[in-house]
Amino acid sequence: MALTLAMDGFWPERHALWAALTVALLCRRQLEPVPIRASQRALGAALGVLLSCLFLFHTPSRGAFILFLAGLGIASMVARRHNYMLYSMVATPLIMVLVGGGRPIGEAILVDRLVSTVAGAVLLVAVNVVVAKMIKIL
Repeated sequence: MALTLAMDGFWPERHALWAALTVALLCRRQLEPVPIRASQRALGAALGVLLSCLFLFHTPSRGAFILFLAGLGIASMVARRHNYMLYSMVATPLIMVLVGGGRPIGEAILVDRLVSTVAGAVLLVAVNVVVAKMIKIL
C-alpha cells in the first residue's frame, strides 16, 4: 500500500490512487503467491477501458446514456457475485462515467486507470511472492 501511495505522491497528476484501490481491494488474509483476483481485475480493467472508449469518440443521447448506465449498474451487481473479471470490466466504464460527471472522458484518465490497476496488481503479486518466501525461510 505504501508503494502505491508513493506512486501517487510522485505523479499526482496521473491518478495513481487507482493502484492503491486495486491493492486495497485485492489484499486477502489467505496468502496466495499469484492471486487469481489480481489477474482478473487487471484483465477486467483492460476490457473496461476498451468499453469506456465508447465515450471518447461518441457522446450518446441522454436516453442512450441513461440506458447504458442502467445496464452497466445491473451488470455490475450481477457480475460481482459470479465473475470478478466481468465485474471489473463493467464497473470500469461505470466509474469513469461517474468520475466524468456524465461528460465525455479524456483518454488520459483511461490510460491512468489501466496503468495504475496493472501496477497495483503487479505490486500485490510481487509482495505476495516475497512474503511467501520469507514465511518458508522462517
